[in-house]
Amino acid sequence: VLGEYHVETAMIRLYQAQLALSLPEGAENALQWIDAVIPVLERSLWPDHPQRIEAMMVRGRALSSLGRKKEAEKVFTDLLGHCMTHLGPRDRSVAETLSEMGWNRIRMGRDQEGVGDLERGLAIFEQNDHPIAFNNRMTLLGRLAEGYLRGGKWSQAHAVLEKVLAEMEKKQGSSHKALAKPLTDLGMVELELGRLAQSETHLKRALSLVQQGGTRDHPQVAFIL
Repeated sequence: VLGEYHVETAMIRLYQAQLALSLPEGAENALQWIDAVIPVLERSLWPDHPQRIEAMMVRGRALSSLGRKKEAEKVFTDLLGHCMTHLGPRDRSVAETLSEMGWNRIRMGRDQEGVGDLERGLAIFEQNDHPIAFNNRMTLLGRLAEGYLRGGKWSQAHAVLEKVLAEMEKKQGSSHKALAKPLTDLGMVELELGRLAQSETHLKRALSLVQQGGTRDHPQVAFIL
C-alpha cells in the first residue's frame, strides 16, 4: 500500500537488513536491502536521524562481512565524518563507528591502526553511560582484546578481558552463562602468560557455566577441556 519508496517501507527493510546480518549467509541480502533503503532515508530524514546513521553502519558491516573490506573502510570513514559533523566528536555514534572501522582494519591485517580506532572509541564510551551503549561497548572491548592478542600484547589483552568480565558480572550477575566466553578467553591468556593456577580457575568456572542445565555437549566444553 505504501510503496517501495515510502519511508516506512524503508524502515522495515532496514530492520530486515539488520536481521540478515545476524545470519551466517545473510550479508548479501542485507547489502541488497540497505542499498535500496539509504536513498529513501537520505531524502526523508534529517542527517542526524539515528535510523539514517544505522543504515550507513549496516552497509559498512555488510561489505566487511562479504570480504569487501576496502569498500567498507570508505563507508566507515564517510560515516565517521558524518557523525562528527552532525552529532559532535563525543557522541556514542562516533564510538560505534570507530569500533566497526577498527575491527574492519584488524580483519585487513592493519592491527595497529585498528587498535588505535578501538582505543579512541573506548575513550568516548567511557564518558557515555547511555544504557544502549553497554552491549556495543562490550563488543568494542572484545575486539580491542583481539587486536592486542594479534599484536602479541598479552598483558594489555589481559587487562581488557578482566574489565569485560568485571563489567559483565556487575551487569548480569556472577552465574550468567554469557560469562563463559570472557572467562575462557581470560583463562587462555593466563595460560599464555604462564599463570597456570589462575588459568585453571577461570577455565573451570567457564566449564561450570557452560554445563549449567546439563549442556555437556556444547562445543565450548570440548574447547575448554
